[in-house]
Formats: sequence, C-alpha cells, structure tokens
Amino acid sequence: MAPRAALSQLLQGTRLTFVFTDEQTVVVKPAASPPAAQAAPTHGEPASTGPPHTLKQIDVTSSVIDPLATRANLPLRRIPQSISILDRQQLDEQNLTSLADTFDYATGTVALRSSFPFGTTLYSRGFPVTAYHVDGSAPLSWERYGFGAVDPDLAEYDRIEILRGIDALFGGAGNPSASVVLWRKRASGDSADSITQLLDARGRMRSEVDAGGALSYDRSLRGRAVVAYDDRPEFYGPASSRGTLLFGTIEYDLSPATTLDAGMSYQLRRALPMFSGLPRYTDGSDAHLPHSEFFGVPWNRTDSENAEAFVQLEHRFSDGWKFNVDLAHFIQKATSAGVQYGGAIDPIADDFQIGAYQQAFSQRASLRRTTAEIQLTGKFEVRGRTIEAIAGMDFERERSDLVEYVTPPSAPSLPIDENYRPSPADYARTSTPLNLTTQQGFYTALRFNSADDRLHLSGGIRWNRYVEKGLTVYNDVFGTTDYPEARRVQHFLGGVYDLSHSLSVYGSFAETYGPQYNAQTAEGGLIGPSHGTNAEVGVKGEWASGAITASLGAFEIHQFNVAELLFSDVGGGFCCYLARDGKSTGFEAELKGRISERWNVRIGYALQTSGYEQTPATDGTTLSTTLNSRLPRQRLNAWLTYRPREQVETWDLSLGLRAQTHVAQTGFSCPSAFALSSCGSFQVAQQTYAVADLRFGYQFNATWSASVAVTNLLDRRYYQTIGLPQNGNWYGDPRNVTLSIRKILH
Repeated sequence: MAPRAALSQLLQGTRLTFVFTDEQTVVVKPAASPPAAQAAPTHGEPASTGPPHTLKQIDVTSSVIDPLATRANLPLRRIPQSISILDRQQLDEQNLTSLADTFDYATGTVALRSSFPFGTTLYSRGFPVTAYHVDGSAPLSWERYGFGAVDPDLAEYDRIEILRGIDALFGGAGNPSASVVLWRKRASGDSADSITQLLDARGRMRSEVDAGGALSYDRSLRGRAVVAYDDRPEFYGPASSRGTLLFGTIEYDLSPATTLDAGMSYQLRRALPMFSGLPRYTDGSDAHLPHSEFFGVPWNRTDSENAEAFVQLEHRFSDGWKFNVDLAHFIQKATSAGVQYGGAIDPIADDFQIGAYQQAFSQRASLRRTTAEIQLTGKFEVRGRTIEAIAGMDFERERSDLVEYVTPPSAPSLPIDENYRPSPADYARTSTPLNLTTQQGFYTALRFNSADDRLHLSGGIRWNRYVEKGLTVYNDVFGTTDYPEARRVQHFLGGVYDLSHSLSVYGSFAETYGPQYNAQTAEGGLIGPSHGTNAEVGVKGEWASGAITASLGAFEIHQFNVAELLFSDVGGGFCCYLARDGKSTGFEAELKGRISERWNVRIGYALQTSGYEQTPATDGTTLSTTLNSRLPRQRLNAWLTYRPREQVETWDLSLGLRAQTHVAQTGFSCPSAFALSSCGSFQVAQQTYAVADLRFGYQFNATWSASVAVTNLLDRRYYQTIGLPQNGNWYGDPRNVTLSIRKILH
C-alpha cells in the first residue's frame, strides 16, 4: 500500500490529518474544525461538556529503504551492490547545496578541485565518476567542459543516490567507479510550502522557497516550484559566487493508470574564482600561505547557465506491469576569463622560481544534450515461479564545443600583481574543439527468488554503442576526426541470500568499458577502449522495518588498457600515452538510522588501495605506480544526532567527523621547457587529518525551526586537494558558523 493511502486508512475517524513536508517527512496534525453549524452532535452523540482536548502535532521522519538507482523498488538489503543515499533531511541538516559537497560526506567518495576553470572531479573506489542520471534517465557524462561551472544546486532535488562500483545495465560507457542519481522533487497533492534562509559568518546569504500542492479539486493536477538564491563569499581573497535557481514541475493524472510529469529548471551562476589553486615550495613542501591567499586578479570570472526541460510518462497496467518514457533536453553554457599561474616558490628568494609563468585566457564552452529512455517493468510466472523483468533502451546525443584565447606566458612575481591585465591584441586563439557524441543502449534483466524466498538472483546484459566525431580549429587550420565506434556487451550478475529476517549476504559481478579517443601512443596510434570489471561480496542488515540499515562489503576492480599520460625526463614535457592495467581493492562499511529512542547515526568508512598492475620498461619516461596518489587510502564520515524527546517543541544536537589518511604525490618536475637546469624531484603531501562539525537545532513549533552549525569546529588547517609544486593545491574550509531558519507554510 502506498504511504499516503496507508496513512489515510490509519487516521480515518481520528479527527487527524497529515501533510508530507518532503518525500521522507510527514506531519500529523488535528484536522480543521468544522463550522459551528456542523459541529453539533448527531446520531445520538452526547454533547461535550468539558474543555476541548488539545492534540499535539507529531513529526514522523521515515527512512528511505527503496533506492531507485537499480530501477527496482527493493530494500537496500535485497540489492547486491553498494548504495548510499543522501536524503533531503541529511542535505538540510549538513547544509549540502552542491553535488561536490555531498561527496565530502558520502561513504567512499572524494571530491578534488582541479586547476582549470571548470574543474571539480568526483571519485569513487579510485576512479573518476563519469555516469550520472537525473530521475533515472539515460546516462549523462558531465566530464566534458562545464561540470565544475554548473555543479547543480541541490534545492531542485529530493535525494542523491550513489551506486558505488559499476552500473552495468544503466550506466553506459565510463569508469568502474560509481553511478550518481539525482532525484528531482515531485509534485504532491498535499500542500507543504516552506521558506528557508541561511546566513554564515563570511556573509553568505542563501534563500529557498519551495511551494506545491493540488491545482485541481480532485488532485489530479499537481504542481511544485522551487526558487533559490545563493550569494556566497569564499574564504580566499575576493573570490565569491552568486547563483539563482528556478525549478517547476506539473504532474497530471491522465487516467487512474497514467501519469504525465513535465517541468523545467534554469540555473545561473556568476563567480569570481581562483583558477590555479596555490603553489608550494620547489621540493613540494608546504609554503604555509595564509588561508586568505588569492592567486588571481580581480577580473577573474566564470559565468555559467544550465537549462533543462523534461517530460515523463508512466502507465500502470492492470497486471502489475509498468511502462515509462523519459525525455529531457539540457543546455549548458559557460564563459571564463582571468589569469592562471604556474610556478613553485623558491624558499630562499621567497619568490617564484625561475621559469614560472602567468597567462591570461578567455574561454567559452557550450554543451547541448538530448536524452530519451523507454522502459518496461513487470512480473510473469513460469511453472508457478514469479520472475521480475525489466527491459528498455536509452539514447543520449551531445554536442560540445570550446573556444579559447590565450596570451603568451610572462614571468610573475610575489606578491601577485592585481593590476596585471593584457590588452585585447595580446590574445590569440589556440584551438576550437567541437565534439559530437552519440550513445545508445539496449538492456534487459531478470530477477527471481527461490522457493523458500531466501535466495534472490538477478542478471542482465546491456548492449552499448558509443560514437564520437571531432572537429578542431588550431591556428586557423581545420582538422576533422571520425573516431571508430566503440560497441560492447556489458554483463551483470548478482545474488542475495537471507541468513535471517534481518541479515543477508550478497555478491555481484559487473563490467563496463570506456572510450579513450584522445589517447595517442608514441607511434601515433590510438589506444582502444578500456575494459573494467567489478566484483564484490558483503553482508547487509536491516532492523526496525528498515529504520536502521547497515552494510559491509569488499570489492575488487580491474580496469584494463588504461591510457596513462607519460612525462618525459629527457624533453621536460608530456610525450604520449601508454596502455596499462589498473586495479583497486578495498572494503566499505555503512551504518545509518535511529539506533535508539534518542540517537540517530550516519557512519561510513572506506578503505581502498589502487595502483597499476605492471610497470613496463620505457626509455626516458616517468611511470607512476598508483592510479591517483591524491586519493586517501582510508576515509571516515560520521554524523551523530541526539534528540532528548519526541515532541513538537524540542532541540537536537549533532556532532560530525570527517577524517582521512595521508596522501602524497611525488614526481620529477621542471618549471618549463626552457629551464631544464632547474628540474628536480618533489613530494607534495597532506598528513592524516580529522575535521569536526557541530550543529544545534531547535524546533519552536510545528512550523518554525532554526539551527546553528559550526563546520571545522577546531579550525584545522589542511589541504582538501593536493596538486603540484607549481599549482593545484586547495585549502579545506576554515572554521565557519552558519545559521539556518525554516518556516513551513500549511
């Protein structure tokens, strides 16, 4: 039975009603009093002579136990893969407003800043994340120009699901890392409007308005709208960003069995960023620059737009089968201009080393993407056994381009000259890549249970086709490239065995592949697609009807034929690509839920070791032994909440902890091709650290609540991302205090 129908039946005749404030929270309150003329007793009821009873309002928060990343409404315990869910309650409590923010708090994931105008790279299990879905749509790849600039504002979404490992059936081509699903907020027949205001000690001001409800008397037409504005100063120099989000969706029941959902969103962001990060000393040691250090100029800028429109149709057949159609169109635009810096600091001269550079640039990137998915799900019987089935196809077509102008590099000095600004005549166009990408896939899968309903097996295949065509203009010379098609059949096999009503063991195997069209060997040929496999086994638990969930899993990932960019010790630059085989192993543990009447916990721990499986001999090149030494081997996230009593007017106290082990990047570096005499080895490192967060929340009544959060409570100084001695090092946020106020409008 659906939650709303179950609550309606439960509260029938109790003079109580309910309102869903979001997909996981329901408010139970007294029903509106009838008019005086209708309040008289009837059917022999005695008139009340005592004072009226006052009923207290109750807020009930449920847990999300049916993730949809696998396109099956199954509890976590029945899914033979590792999935983490960040619901709206967690996003609000921890003030997570961007996808990059969530990867700092999810199990087994890392977000690294990069020295590029559109740079934030998300990692899982040692590999960059390349597969994204919105509402379970066709796979999207945000690795091309613009993801960092249009990192989506999460006010539009109800929850985030992260399936770690390989999403063989629905993920398309990509890395064996993870698949991220962003679930939009849905229109509801229940009115639960809210206003949220957020302020912090640095001057940040963020406002959100979320309104929705029935638009027709019979509730067959429903709507929802979200508006968000975020003005956010950064802690380093004059850096800041301003963003606006507009989102709206309408849902209409064409019939009792058919529902149409359509909507649009628009996001605009204007930022004054720092592009290159911070440098370190020539040997890679920490230069101990202040948190407020800004390696940039006041006219640095990045402006981005992200618009999308979608239509979804669902038809429910009488025998339990469902047919879904999902269409979407995305437009992303971003422009950037400013100055990039590259050069380590000489500890003796206290200035840039010889060969350091500053270079002004101007870029314009755009991306247009159309996706479509058709899916059929249901059940059928074979010899008295019920088999669940899913079949579908998806399609993605993408057009992306980048226009770039740069100036000749010049020598910078410390402190940075904020007045540096080349004339327009100094800029020259470098390259204008235009890419046309098409990806389509057909998939099918079956799931069935044993006779005693303890063994649950599932398996499926996906046929995927990936095609890319390129056009490049370099110094007014045109070049075209028709890359070979990359076609593969991907397999998935999984099983779950119930040890008891609460515990299950599971195992699964999945595979994927990834085109590498820009990887050219020393001989001038192209390295073919990589091939990835993910095998994992583990145990999952579920207690209190899903209110408490736990999992422990071990994994082993292989990625064959990985293209690695080589650095030449002889030429002082990058020479070519080499095909190598990568491997990542580890385990992950997660505990989430209400473990007692007063305590809620969210704890995630991950250990992973990754590296190349062989190191072939080369002449004059430096080979790394790790896939990415900037990723920690161990990472812990914890969030504990204490709530003394379950009443409308109450308080809660939360303590958070984020910790990771030592990371280091070593290598051989030259300041430039013209300063080979200054080449030398380096090590850039960040020691093991832990960051504590604290939050105090107070519920004044059924509609008003507020919280004060202190992030980095002990003001720990650490690098969130390490890079090279020349640039690419980013501090983690210093201590900050945030006030959040929320009003629910009934």
